Amino acid sequence: LAAGANAVTKAALQSTNAIGVRWDFYKSAALKVQVDRVTPRDGAGAFINAKPGFTGPVTVYAAGIDFVF
Repeated sequence: LAAGANAVTKAALQSTNAIGVRWDFYKSAALKVQVDRVTPRDGAGAFINAKPGFTGPVTVYAAGIDFVF
């Protein structure tokens, strides 16, 4: 149990910088765009199935449209 708890605690050692914008292009719809820069502090951070020697950082791009009905 202790080994599992230590693995979870170690896996969360990372920092993230994010920036995003939202544009309400219609009264019931919004476009959202976000960019995240994830940098593990020790090892692979919270990344699952990282290859040996992985040190990061990783840039994640996301876009979505939200509708309200």
